[in-house]
Amino acid sequence: MYVVGRYSDILSAQEAAAFLRSHGLPAGVSGGLYSPSDGMWGFPTTALPYRVLVARKDQRALARHLLAEIDSEADEPATNWEAQSRPDLARLDQELIPPCPACGGRLSPTDELCSACGLAVDIVELMLETHGPEGLAQCYPDPDEQVHLSEEEWVALDLPCTACGYSLAGLPFVGVCPECGCRYSKTIEPS
Repeated sequence: MYVVGRYSDILSAQEAAAFLRSHGLPAGVSGGLYSPSDGMWGFPTTALPYRVLVARKDQRALARHLLAEIDSEADEPATNWEAQSRPDLARLDQELIPPCPACGGRLSPTDELCSACGLAVDIVELMLETHGPEGLAQCYPDPDEQVHLSEEEWVALDLPCTACGYSLAGLPFVGVCPECGCRYSKTIEPS
């Protein structure tokens, strides 16, 4: 896997990877964790960027060209952003949905009107009032769901050791660098 872009937030990285996939390039997102090599007693202290990765070396130039297109279009106002930011209520646990405020009837995630009394309801607003924003967390995809690499792809991932720069290609996802003996994880970006 080869890094073709770095982003400070997960949404921008996911958007870039999705754009590459829409153009036929297998792409994923990795990173956004903390570097273990710079903290006291091994505790992380430095946040790292999210990386957009492509599978093959020969795909790098095209991927970077396509990502440059996204950057040049970034100044244009987004369209349909409100619909895209709406939570996926199909993921919602049915037991968490509050009852109708008027009659106490049971609501479903797709209801716009209470089936018992006909009151117009906004399930998102009811969830926010009852459970706060945390109640809707399950309605959004987990960022970790975005990286779907096989074990072979993780082994082939050519990232340098965070401590000495040694190539980790051919080594497992997590392990000990054969060059310097430091622990590594292939989701950690070198500092």
